[in-house]
Amino acid sequence: MTDATIETLRSECPGWDLYALHAEFEAWVGSAPDRSPVKWQKAFIGWVKRHHEKHRHELRG
Repeated sequence: MTDATIETLRSECPGWDLYALHAEFEAWVGSAPDRSPVKWQKAFIGWVKRHHEKHRHELRG
């Protein structure tokens, strides 16, 4: 993850452990041979944003 990616995600999707999500993202990408993002950072940001939308209710307030 780049510093810019971390900054973006902490701003737009606060509360998540980005390193844990990054490991989850890498496992997800690696689980299918046709998943190989050309723009890795952009793909990760999109993945985290979708995760945040689906699971933000799970964050402790």
